[in-house]
Amino acid sequence: MSLTINPKAKASSHKIYLDGPGGMRVPARQIHLTDSTSFQVYDTSGPHSDPGLVVDVRYGLAPLRDGCSARTCAWWRRLRSALR
Repeated sequence: MSLTINPKAKASSHKIYLDGPGGMRVPARQIHLTDSTSFQVYDTSGPHSDPGLVVDVRYGLAPLRDGCSARTCAWWRRLRSALR
């Protein structure tokens, strides 16, 4: 199998955040199709793909889910299960 990447290709997706319960920001990608429609998918790439975020590897990632309520954690587990 061979893969060819077109260097002139226009970016066809960008990172967005969806609002989750308790102020949680759920990472997603907005994917743009050639017929001018788009759709969203869960983004597993982590914070390094967010152009607005500066990550210092000496300090690691912020603990995003500290203090997660039982209801919020249950919602997060359901979301992960639905996206598998």
